[in-house]
Amino acid sequence: MSLHKTFTLAAILFVGIANLSSGQDLKPTNSWSGVHNDSALADKMPTGGLIFDGKSFKTVWKAWMADEKIPDVDFNKDFVYVLKIKGPNRPSLFLSTVNQKSGDLSVYASSTKKGGPGFGFLLLQFPRNKVKSVSGRKIPRAPKRKTEGVTVTVVGKLTHGVMAIGGETTGTTIKANNIVFELQLKDEKQRKLADTNNGKMVEVSGQLTLKRGVERGNRWIVVVRSISPQK
Repeated sequence: MSLHKTFTLAAILFVGIANLSSGQDLKPTNSWSGVHNDSALADKMPTGGLIFDGKSFKTVWKAWMADEKIPDVDFNKDFVYVLKIKGPNRPSLFLSTVNQKSGDLSVYASSTKKGGPGFGFLLLQFPRNKVKSVSGRKIPRAPKRKTEGVTVTVVGKLTHGVMAIGGETTGTTIKANNIVFELQLKDEKQRKLADTNNGKMVEVSGQLTLKRGVERGNRWIVVVRSISPQK
């Protein structure tokens, strides 16, 4: 039997015990393995042996597991660890632990040791929220989910310091083609821009939202992402 990272069995057992004393066992939520005789397919190995997005996972899966349905992996929550070894040998997970202090994941695998062409592989799915790094390599933040919404860009006259009955106003509006939108400014920088450009033409981009009020009824409000003065 051979072991990943070319450690002997005794060394792996020692490292495993050491890791468990400072961390805890973290089992993968899913795992897949296989063997290929075609060594050329080994080129599909992802950089660093880690997959953080669906496109990269699909590339590896189609090359190495072509006859099987691609599993549904939510890369906003999980990532995939990839191990590849030489020869027609199928690896299997030996131990995986997370250091409680650093959040670093250590993965150790065992396999048969046969000579010949080809390679064996092991894919392990782990939760992102349990791991900060893998063997020292940092795990990137998961991409933000896109939520349903309408993004608009409005070029028009900005008015700042607006008053309304019951206080039902953000205090800032933009008027274009006789349509008035309220603007929800996010920070002091935007408020200063609105004050400086009061009564002037500006370009505003942001997400359009609907707010219901008691005195004024429904109001369309742009949650401002950017304000640009127009020359």
